[in-house]
Amino acid sequence: MVKNKEKKLLLIIIVLILIIVLIFFLIKKIKNGNTKIIINEKEDYGEEDGIGLMIDKKFKKIENEYNIYFTVKNILNTYTNYFEKVNGDVEFDTGRIQMTDEEIKKTLREEGISAIKNVFDKQYDEKAKNNDQLIIEEIKRYKNINGNSEYSKTIDEMYLCNIDENTILLLAYTKINNVPFNCMIKIDTENERYSIFWEDFMKKNNYTKDREDEVKVDKNIEKNNYNYCMIVSATKEYIVVQYFQDLKDKMLNNPQELYNMLDESYKNKRFSTYDTFAKRLNDIKDIINKSYLTKFKFEENKIKIIDNYNNMYSFLTSGVMQYKVLLDDYTIEDSEIAKNYNNLSDGNKVNTNIEKFFRMINLKDYESAYNLLDNDFKKKNYPSLEAFKKYVEKNLFNYSKVTNISNSDKSGNYYITSLDIINGEKEAIEAKQITVIMQLLEGTGFVMSFSMN
Repeated sequence: MVKNKEKKLLLIIIVLILIIVLIFFLIKKIKNGNTKIIINEKEDYGEEDGIGLMIDKKFKKIENEYNIYFTVKNILNTYTNYFEKVNGDVEFDTGRIQMTDEEIKKTLREEGISAIKNVFDKQYDEKAKNNDQLIIEEIKRYKNINGNSEYSKTIDEMYLCNIDENTILLLAYTKINNVPFNCMIKIDTENERYSIFWEDFMKKNNYTKDREDEVKVDKNIEKNNYNYCMIVSATKEYIVVQYFQDLKDKMLNNPQELYNMLDESYKNKRFSTYDTFAKRLNDIKDIINKSYLTKFKFEENKIKIIDNYNNMYSFLTSGVMQYKVLLDDYTIEDSEIAKNYNNLSDGNKVNTNIEKFFRMINLKDYESAYNLLDNDFKKKNYPSLEAFKKYVEKNLFNYSKVTNISNSDKSGNYYITSLDIINGEKEAIEAKQITVIMQLLEGTGFVMSFSMN
């Protein structure tokens, strides 16, 4: 009798455990039912951002969805590579290929056309997507006239509609080599495939950001060798790298657009005209090309980046890749930098100021550096900005790196410090010995003079 009771009790316990396990899995399934294709929960930089969390019937503007933005950017990078092939803008080494230049260009053009055809959505007009000449003529509009092999790409706006839990449709308003390229992109986030509709389809079928009719497209995308897309899961590091690369691209290839993106107060104080700005960028073109990110600070609506030349860039963000930028840390005083500076010992303030002075020189900002020189020292040695510029260009390096700063000796109101300047772009160390005499002023101000051995 006792054994029967024990068996019944054991059976009841087993049944209860099974019921609890079943309830647990049912709850988990319900919770996960709508989050099948979350790309990243974005613990790194804010609120959740997934692709396709809910089904839409109309388009909504993309504001802070980093994952979607960078997924589309990768698609655009791949897609414009096909444009480069069609337009004959791909660099190649004929020495390694047993073909003439014309044969290589013809082969690449045919490959580019084939890729574009295969990326067209199956709902796209059959006559258009099978007309090679029409494709060639359309893509000619984006041919690079600046001599650079890589095309510049800009995403101005995007609007999203979730077709189902795995498929999204995007209206992408972009530019290729500063020429508008508006298209509609369909992405299968589960199978990592995409297809494209050109703008003529959008206009014909009224696919605009203000579309009132319900969005209805075939969700299926056929897999082929050309339409793979990597679904991005953006971390802080990934995002910061994208900002820095975008800045470098604009510095090198689109200075006019970058000029318009400068913080207004910074622009007014630092660059009087666009021509001044463009010349300054051209002067430091080598440094820009060789620069890479070394440190960053990611804050809400602000990203600070320091490169290998110790230059700081501040991005004031208002959306994904929507920003105003400051290209140095000294033209407009940053409150955090000023606070940190004022907490330093006098000796460390002197060292920080020396670094700042040579950072100005490396950026070819001779005027700012000149303004930090003691007036009597200037009158005696460099009576004009041009005289100072000539001295620097003759005696210093393209990138003058500060090393071996000694402890400062104080004499009255002045600090005397010795240091070495080396060519930061060469392995062979050619050092120039410099002595700096500096007077610290109120706040972060200072004046200085120097002598070179």
